[in-house]
This record gives sequence, structure tokens and C-alpha cells, in this order.
Amino acid sequence: MLTRLTISVGMAVLLLAGVLKLFDLPAFASSLSSWSYLPDGVRVVLVILVPIAEVAAPGLFFAGVRQNWACRLGLTLLVGFTLVYVGHLALGEAPECRCFGKLSAYAQSVDHAWIVVARNIVLMLMILPGALPARQRAPRHTPTGGFTLIETLLVMAIVGLLLALLLPSLTGVRDSATRLVHLSRLRQHASVFTAYTMDWDDTFPAPTDPDATYTVFYHNDKVIPLGYFDVDWRWNVALASEYDDNPLHPSFFAPKEARWYGTDYNYSVSFLADPKFWNPKTRTGPRQWRSTRINEVRYPSLKGMFVNRHDYPSTVEPDEPPPFEFIGAGAAFVDGSAEFVKKERFGRTYIGGEGPWPARLHPSVGLGSWWVSHTVDGVRGRDVETR
Repeated sequence: MLTRLTISVGMAVLLLAGVLKLFDLPAFASSLSSWSYLPDGVRVVLVILVPIAEVAAPGLFFAGVRQNWACRLGLTLLVGFTLVYVGHLALGEAPECRCFGKLSAYAQSVDHAWIVVARNIVLMLMILPGALPARQRAPRHTPTGGFTLIETLLVMAIVGLLLALLLPSLTGVRDSATRLVHLSRLRQHASVFTAYTMDWDDTFPAPTDPDATYTVFYHNDKVIPLGYFDVDWRWNVALASEYDDNPLHPSFFAPKEARWYGTDYNYSVSFLADPKFWNPKTRTGPRQWRSTRINEVRYPSLKGMFVNRHDYPSTVEPDEPPPFEFIGAGAAFVDGSAEFVKKERFGRTYIGGEGPWPARLHPSVGLGSWWVSHTVDGVRGRDVETR
């Protein structure tokens, strides 16, 4: 009796975790972006499969349907999650845990990481007896085989309940899955640029000439002139050699976006000028335009290198209303990490962008100040205070 009660409590906790995830799927999907050692495709699938399995296993158990297999499914979920979580901890990262939706915000720091592991071990021990083979052997003439009609109806009811819980969140899940793809590509570009610095005397890419009106690049029969700061959004042209000589490489663009000679992931122009250029007390002008070196970066985990331009509510005219509210942006950092940074976490930007000179890319007022691109103190500064 006590064993069955223990198993029931463990399955009830698993059921609660699944239901809370289903009610807040976008947040669960967002938290999976911190599980950086899982492939992005796997994370997209887990967004749907994990909460469904967490509800299905206890649902079958409490309905009296294949209880032994239901416990095994629950145990498999816990073991798999715990192993991956411990793997991240061993590699120096404590991924965000949203096992209980918004109720588990406490587990987001390294200090509480091992609480998550201990909790899962307790749950595994509670469910384990139900997953073990039954000791009693069935009578010789006991029928075996598939589900009975009642069992089938119960399974259909559980599936219907899951679909009802999932439907309101599907839009948010799609957006979160797209965000994961963006972060993966941002992370990839940060890695490529870091490798570039190793080949070029620790210098970040600055392929345009600060003394020329335009630097001309070619692709097939196209002639593509770039102003100095045009590298911000057209670095895929200037640095195509790092991507199989293909400025239309899929990694330059958001999913399902048209390919053109400009990328969807903006390279921070703060890497194209002396740090003094990005401080109002020390800015003098174009003579400060130059490449920067990796040893000038003081905060590698806080200084952004790339930002997803689709997260910015851009407008063509300064007086146009923005198409959507800015809530944050996906960014890749010098240390190679990437995450979606909420608006309130960004620090100050240099007001006026690149300034009034002809080669500027952004307007000198209004939308001219962009997070990650126009960092106060340039590469010596930081775009977020803490991470």
C-alpha cells in the first residue's frame, strides 16, 4: 500500500510538471535555448514531446492502463533529463530549468542546480518500483495482447485533453522554435568570427576601407560597392570567403526569408572603430575608424557581436510608428554564446550611432542608436550588465 502511494505521488508530480509546461509552452521552449549542448533540431522536438509524455505517463497510470509501462516511461523521462542536466553542469553550465513552468524560476542559478538533480533522483526512486517487472505470473489462460475498448477510449480521451491544452500555445511554440534557429545561426557566426581572429593576428573582421568612399566586392556578375559601415548588414558579401565563397549561404538568413546581398544578422559596428569613437568625451571622427583586436574586449560574455535584426521594430521613415513592440533581441557574444536578451537587460547605447559623417549607416538621430551595434565604449564596453 505504501509503495503504491509513493508511486502515485511521484507520478502526480510528473503530471503537474507536464500540465504546467503545456500552459506555458513558449516559456519552456525559451528555456531550452540555454541547453546549448543539445542540437537545435532536438530541442525543437522536445518542446512538444516532453510535456506530452509527462502528461501521458501519469494519465495512463492513474487510469489503470498499462501501469508498468507508464512508470517506465516516466522513469525514462527523469533519467534522460537528469543525465543531460548533469552533463551540462559538468561542462560548467547550469541550463535554465522550467520543469514546472513559472513555478520553477528558483532553479535558474548554479547555486540551485543540484537541487534539481536531487529532486529528480527522489522522483526516480519513488517511481522505480512501479517500473519493475511484476513478481506474480499471470495465469496460463489469461489473455494477452492489445488494448481493450475501455483502454483505447481512455487513451483517446487523454490525447484529446493534450490537444486542447496544446492548441492555444502552438503559435508561441512556433515563434520559440524560430527563435532557437536564430540563436543557433548567431552562435555559428560568432564561432566563425572568432576563428577569423585566430587567422588574422587576433583582429576582428573589418573588410572595408575607412579611407575610401566605397570598397567594391564581386559575386558572379554582381558588382557590390560597400561604404565603411555597410559591413553591419552586408558582411555576408565582404566575408563570403569564410562561407564557401557564397554570400547567399542559408546561415545568413532567417528561416523562409528571401536570400539577397544583405544578411538578417547584423554585425556590431562597434568592432569597426576605436573604442574612443564610441565615447562622447573622446570621439573625434573618421580617423578613429579601424579594426579592433580581441584583447581590447574587456567583457567577452557581455559584449555582443551579432544581433538578429528581425527582433528590431525597424521603420523606413523616422516618424513612422513601429510595426511591433520591441521586447528584446537575439544576440551572439564574443565568448561564442547566444541568447535572447530582454529589452530591460540591455545597457546604454551611443546616442547618434556612427555620427554625421557621410559613411554612416544609421540615421544620426532617432533609430540611429541600436543595442549591440552602438555600444558605449565600443568593444571595451558591454551590452548587458550581467548574464
